[in-house]
Amino acid sequence: MVYHKIKKIKGRPYNYLIESFKFRGKVHQIQKYLGPKRMKKAEIEEAKVKHRNWFRSEIIKKKASLSASGYKSTILSSKQLNQLETIRYAFREFKKGLHPNEIERLERDFDIGYVYSTTSTEGNTCTLSEVTRILENHLTPKGRSLREIYEIRNFEEILRYRKESKGDISKKFILKLHELVMRDIDLYTLGTFRRIEVAILGSETTPVPAIFAEEEIDKLLKWYHKSKGKIHPVEQATEFHARFEAIHPFTDGNGRVGREIFNFMITRSGFPVLNFNVKLRDEYLDGLEMAQKGDFGLIMRYILENYIQQMQTRLKNTPLKDLFDVTD
Repeated sequence: MVYHKIKKIKGRPYNYLIESFKFRGKVHQIQKYLGPKRMKKAEIEEAKVKHRNWFRSEIIKKKASLSASGYKSTILSSKQLNQLETIRYAFREFKKGLHPNEIERLERDFDIGYVYSTTSTEGNTCTLSEVTRILENHLTPKGRSLREIYEIRNFEEILRYRKESKGDISKKFILKLHELVMRDIDLYTLGTFRRIEVAILGSETTPVPAIFAEEEIDKLLKWYHKSKGKIHPVEQATEFHARFEAIHPFTDGNGRVGREIFNFMITRSGFPVLNFNVKLRDEYLDGLEMAQKGDFGLIMRYILENYIQQMQTRLKNTPLKDLFDVTD
C-alpha cells in the first residue's frame, strides 16, 4: 500500500510517496519524491495512481538486487546476476495480474514456438504454421517425413510430463524424457543409454565412449545434487545442460532431452521456460562448443541474452515493459 509522507529536512517539508514490502522476513521501502509544494488530498491520490506502476517496477528491481546479492559466481557478473533475478521477479509479477485461463493460453502459444525451435534446431523442416496445425488441429502437413511429424507430435506428451513431474532430476526422469522424445521414431533405443560410439556433428568434441555414458550421467547427477543451492539456478542449469550435451548419452535425441531438462530445472526455481530460439542456433552451438572446452561464459551469455529478448516480448504491452530496456 502506497502512502504519503511529509519529511522535514532542515526545517523544510518535502513530499514523498512510500511503499513498504517484505522480503525474506525483512521490511524494505521504496520512496518517490514529489516535491516541496503543499499537496491537496486529491493531488496525493492522483500521484498514487500516476506512480503505481513505477512502484511495481522498483519493487521488482529491489527484490532482484537483494536476491542477486546472495549469489556468488565465477561465470556471472553482479550485473548478470541482477538481470537474471529481475527476470525471475518480473515473471512472477507478470503472472499475478493474469487469470488462469489467460496464463494457459499464453503458455500454449509459447509452447508451440518452443516446439518449433527445439525441433528445428535439430534439423526438422516443419514451419511454425505447420507445427501449429500438428499440435492444435492434429493435421498432417504434406511433404514432411513421418519422422518429422512424430518429432512434433511427441511434444504433447513431453511437455505434459515435464510440467507435471513432481520429483527431482534423476536417471529415471532422463530416460523417460528420452523415451517420449523417441517414441514412434526409434523403438530399439528409446529410453536407453547408447551402446555405440557417436559424433557431435560440427563439433570438435568427442563424446565419452559408450561404455562410460551411463557412468558419466551418474557423475553429472552427483554434481547437480552437490551444487544445488550453492550456485545460481540458471547457472547450474546451463552448466548441467552443457555437460549433458558433451556426454551425449543417447544415440539420438540428446539436444531435445537436454533442453527439456534445462527448462525443468529453471521452472522449478520460478523462472519462465526458455525458448532456445532457432534463429540464434549458431550462437547456441558455439556456446556449447566453448563450454565443452571448460569455458561456460559464452553459453551463459547466450542464455541471458535470449532470456532478456523473450522478456521484452512478453512485457512489451504491459506496465512492466521498461524493466528490460534494450540498452541493458
